[in-house]
Amino acid sequence: MIWTIVITAICYYSRNFICSNVTLDAGGAALYMSNRGPGTDTTAAFPQLRNEYYVDFTPTGSSPTSSDYYIKMGPNFGVDKDGVLFASGATFKGTITASAGLIGGFTTDDDAFYTGTKNQPNFFISGAAVGDTISNTNW
Repeated sequence: MIWTIVITAICYYSRNFICSNVTLDAGGAALYMSNRGPGTDTTAAFPQLRNEYYVDFTPTGSSPTSSDYYIKMGPNFGVDKDGVLFASGATFKGTITASAGLIGGFTTDDDAFYTGTKNQPNFFISGAAVGDTISNTNW
């Protein structure tokens, strides 16, 4: 494979290509902000709150710059090695589909939102309910 890197700034090589606060770590398969790369923020209470900026193509690799995230853009956005999206303060537009999970304390499955258990709910909303009375038999 042939790599072509076109740079319009002063750069140097010291195990990585470092140019104007952007580092290409070819050995670790990562691209990151030189002063905010993986592992630079040691003050955050949780990993997802780290103020770091990078793209890591091998987030579980053995490189010193390897992280547990594929992408991290500050404390409010990241996608971890398991594909979990962290997006604090985000607005999602369009269609969101979920067949299982938790949303605001409610359990969701393929046809309802509820608290408690599906058979003994404390609160239940379903687009698949039948009848005009409330009982467990017609939920």
